[in-house]
Amino acid sequence: MKKIMIVPVALLLAGASLNAQSSSASIAKANMDKKEAKAEKKEARKELRKLEGNEVGNLTKTHFYEYFGDVHPNWRRTTYFDEGSFVKDGKPITAYYNNSSELVGTTSPADFSALAMKAQNEIKKRYSDYTIDRVILFDDNEATESDMILYGSVISDEDNYFVELTKGNKTIILKVTTEGDVSYFTEKK
Repeated sequence: MKKIMIVPVALLLAGASLNAQSSSASIAKANMDKKEAKAEKKEARKELRKLEGNEVGNLTKTHFYEYFGDVHPNWRRTTYFDEGSFVKDGKPITAYYNNSSELVGTTSPADFSALAMKAQNEIKKRYSDYTIDRVILFDDNEATESDMILYGSVISDEDNYFVELTKGNKTIILKVTTEGDVSYFTEKK
């Protein structure tokens, strides 16, 4: 009788053990899939390539007008981007186009009050001896995989605020996510 009871219990324990192992394997596989997807996205991201020549390309201008309409920008070519600066709805905006004439994103001034309250409180507490100079919103064009360069540093493809703080003759820039996470970005030279 005891032997009859031992066999079903052993089978039950073996089944539970196999199920736990397959669950662990599923979790490990899901984590690997996420890592692989992130690595593939990073590889697919277009490297910044220098623009050739001094003139903004016609294709860039065409794409600009298709996206923003007839707003009469001031154009300039930098090392990596064609920049179109304009005013829309009373707000100054600069649009950045890469070497493939794709919109990378835009920058525009923002108010400190536009930051998440969590970020405002952290900045006021941690940097109370600094003066807030200005806040810039970088609005990424999610349809383009190109990175952006702001303040001489490459930023990844996501929307962020950049807060310039000054103390004496030193200016630092903080990066603030739209969720309110604050991190040191760079020092302005």
